[in-house]
Amino acid sequence: MREYEIQVGGLPHTVLLSDAEASERGLKPITKAASPPLNKARSRTRNKEA
Repeated sequence: MREYEIQVGGLPHTVLLSDAEASERGLKPITKAASPPLNKARSRTRNKEA
């Protein structure tokens, strides 16, 4: 089972279909974009004396 996006009444909907059903309807699976890299900036340090 994979996620596929279909249009119903002009609105996008996500459905789970088997590969056989999706190929009958001519759908392509949704590919998820790679997550952006984490911010490697240094975090703010606190003054521990206060």
